[in-house]
Parts: sequence; C-alpha cells; structure tokens
Amino acid sequence: VLKLELPDRGKKLEEEKEVFDKGAGQASKDESSNLVLPVKPPAPLQVEVDDDIALKEAYRLFINAKKANGSASASISSYSLAVSVFVEIMCAITKKQDLTVSAILAKHVRKYVELMSIMPMRPKQNGVTDKMAVSQIIKLVDGKTKKEVEALGLECLSPKTIGGRFTTVREFLKYIGAQQYPIKAGLGEIVKLMGKAAKKENGGRRGFNINELKLLFESDHYRLRKIKRDCDYWSPLLALFTGARQGELVQLYVEDIYQEDGIWVININDKDDKRLKNEGANRVVPLHPQLEKLGFILFWKKCSTAKQLRLFPKEVRNERDQFAYSKRFSSYRKKCGVVDSQVDFHAFRHTVAGVLIGEGVPEGVVNDIVGHGSQYRSETVKTYAAKGSFLKVKAEALKHLKYDIDFKYVKFWR
Repeated sequence: VLKLELPDRGKKLEEEKEVFDKGAGQASKDESSNLVLPVKPPAPLQVEVDDDIALKEAYRLFINAKKANGSASASISSYSLAVSVFVEIMCAITKKQDLTVSAILAKHVRKYVELMSIMPMRPKQNGVTDKMAVSQIIKLVDGKTKKEVEALGLECLSPKTIGGRFTTVREFLKYIGAQQYPIKAGLGEIVKLMGKAAKKENGGRRGFNINELKLLFESDHYRLRKIKRDCDYWSPLLALFTGARQGELVQLYVEDIYQEDGIWVININDKDDKRLKNEGANRVVPLHPQLEKLGFILFWKKCSTAKQLRLFPKEVRNERDQFAYSKRFSSYRKKCGVVDSQVDFHAFRHTVAGVLIGEGVPEGVVNDIVGHGSQYRSETVKTYAAKGSFLKVKAEALKHLKYDIDFKYVKFWR
C-alpha cells in the first residue's frame, strides 16, 4: 500500500491567516490613537403620561366636587380664591398657561411658597397692582423682603391668611393625586409655613388658663344675668364642658339633645342644613353633670315645649356663611379682661383636650369627645363599640373636667 504524503493545505491556510491578522492588528493599533469614532447620543425617551390633565382643569373639577358635596357658598369662595392664586402663580412661574399636573416640579412649588410671604393683599384693589397680571406682580415683588414690599405701599398677606391658603392648596394637591392624575408625590408636604411664621400661625393658639376662665364665668354678666341671648349664655358653657366648636354648638337643633341609655347627650351632626368641619366631627357627646346643675336641661325643655327647631333660633349665618356670635364672644371676652390674642372661642377645645389628657384619659377617647379624627380614635371606637360601652366611657371621662370656677352664684337662665 503506497502512502502518499500530501501537503496539509488547511494548516497552511491557518498559518497564513495568523500572519495576516498580526499585521492587520498592528496597523489597527497604530491608527487607533488618531481615530475617534463618533458616538450618536440616544434619542430622548418619549413617555406618554396617561390621564394627564391641565392644572386649570383640575382646579375646575376640584371646585365642582366641593359644590357637589354641599360645601357652603362662603367655603366655595374661600377654596376658589386659594386655589386660583396657586394656579395663576404656577402658570406664571413655569411660563405655561396650559401647565399640566405632571409637569409641576418641587422647585415650582417651593417658589410658590416663597412668593406667598410677599404677595400683596387685595391685588386688584390696593391701588398699586390693580391693573397688573400675576406675572407682573411676581416680577414686582420677587427677591424683595416683606419690608421692601410694604415700602411700595402694599400690605402683605398675614401668616394666618397664608396658613389657611396653604391648607386648601394641600387639599387640592391631595385631590389631584387621589383622582389618579400623574402628579408627583409629596408636593403637598412643601406647602407649609416655616420658622417664625409657622409659630405665629400654628403655635399662637392655646387653651384658657384658670384665671381667664374665672374672669369669663365669674363675671357680672353671668352672676347678674346681664347676657341677653340664650346663645351667648350657653355656648361658652357648653364649649367648656364638651370642647365643641363654636359653629357646632350655635347650629344645634332641639332634637340633637336627648337621653340615650339613661345619659343625656348632645348629638353633633351635619344633618339637614347643619355643617361640620369634616366627617370626623360627627359624634355623640355626653352632657357634663355641671351643665345639668346650671339648668341646661330646663332650658332645653323650655325650647322643646315651644316647639323650636333650633336651640338658638336667633342665630343665622351671614352672607359669608358665618355666625355673628363669633364677634360677640370676642367682644365679651375683652370686656372681661381676657385680651390675649392667643385665645378665642377655639381655646375651649384646647382647654378640654388638655385637661382630659392631663388626667390620663386615653387619647382615642379624648379625640372622639372633641371630634378629632385619628388612628387612636378609630381603634378606641372599635374596641368599645364591640363592648357596647363607649358612651359610658365618655361620660366617665368627662367627669374629669373640673375647674376652679365658682358656679354657685351663676343663676339659672330664664
């Protein structure tokens, strides 16, 4: 058998390829130092935002929702003012009249908060900015201090007014998010007063001290029955022993006072034309024994016998949807020598809550008595509701409200 040795063609090809690759690689290496390949930047990612909506349209829907929920006309006006100013400032800041909610950035909201401290009151009626657009007003005041703005003949918004506006704007932003519109989370947290302004707006409220309470309830107005209206006599006393808000008491119906399980109660509700601050304000509060001693049940029976609808029929809401009693109490308070601006009718709520908490009453029980919504209140209501004993628990809790006030000479109301 003959063995023919043929040249390995495949091996030879591999050797030739290796030599070629080395040469080509060296050439590539030599040229790479001078060669810069152009890199094309990626095209911007176009993201479609589902359900985006113009801020102005969101404002319209928000106000319509308030109207549909039966908010008072004065409240609607207040909401409209606060939110419309926010919308106008945001559009001016971004220079977009068709600004959508998804385009609102944290820096825009921070600028709004900054500007509110130097924005003028009554911008269309102050004689300086009457004919200016919002963008022009911003240009006028931006970068100035409050004193510099006032030097222009303008009066800036008070911390209390700003705080109220901020509360409404936070609610508006929360509404947008709740409707699942694509607004950035947490923007509402930016809308708040800071520093001294926050202390002035939030920390300026306190409860009455005992000396102030003695001035109010040991005055000749009570002792000699100089008070002319039922409401003026009973509302402060009811607030002192329930912590209820002024409006909640003034609007009471006669039928809102009744006995339940042998306990006299006040049912604070938003039935018919009555209004409450929020859903959590609906509650049943036991009547304090001191109110019975002062003759409140006798007064109620008189109203019931007369077939009155309201407990205080002379009290009606004005065009601003407010009761005039607020001003009467303020006047009475000052006549009695209680002149500190940190206390007003609302101070009764702080007083009641403070005393009860100080006496060790559980926070959830206190919150239910005064109408504060909280996790503690919800859990407490569930616990005692299951036992069917919550009303008795609240009645016992209210017995802790004891004041060093001489009620002995407070004569029964006619």
